[in-house]
Amino acid sequence: MGPQSLHRRAGNTGQCVQGQCGVTVREAQPVVVCQEPILVPVLMELCRVIISEINDQQAIYLREVGGTRRFPSLIGAFEAQIINRRLTEERPFRPLTHDLLRNVIETLGGTAEEVVISDMREHTYYAVLRIRAGETLHEVDCRPSDAVALAIHYSPPLKIFVMEHVLEASG
Repeated sequence: MGPQSLHRRAGNTGQCVQGQCGVTVREAQPVVVCQEPILVPVLMELCRVIISEINDQQAIYLREVGGTRRFPSLIGAFEAQIINRRLTEERPFRPLTHDLLRNVIETLGGTAEEVVISDMREHTYYAVLRIRAGETLHEVDCRPSDAVALAIHYSPPLKIFVMEHVLEASG
C-alpha cells in the first residue's frame, strides 16, 4: 500500500482532501468483493487407521500439523489394509497397486508432490494428486483414500492437505 491508499481524492483532480500534505493521488480503482470461498490448504498428517473385522466401516483420521483439528474419512477395506500394511512396514513380496502407481510416475519422469483433499459434494470427498513433470504441474483426480495410501508409499510421505472449507464441513 502506497500513500495513494491513505488519502481521499477531491473529485477527479487527484488532490488530497485530508490535510495539507500536498500528495497527489492517482485515480482510485474499483473495489471488487469476491463471493468465492477462500481456498486455504491445511497441512495434515495420518494419525490413525481403524480396521473393523465386524463390519465394512474402515476409517482413517488425519490430524492438523501444529493444530488440534481432526479429519475423519471412511475408506474401503482394501485401502485400509494397504495403509495399515505400509504403516507397520510389511513390504509385499510383489508391487501392489499403489507401488505400481508410484513406479509409473517415477519411470515417466514425474515427481509426486502432494495430496490435496479439495472438495466435498453430496457427502463425497474429492482429492487431487499433484504430479510435476518438467515444468508442468498436473492435478490428477483421485479418491482421498487412494491419495493417502499413495502418499505414505513415499519416504518421507507426501504432504497431505485438506482445504479449509472441507475441514470445516467435516465437523
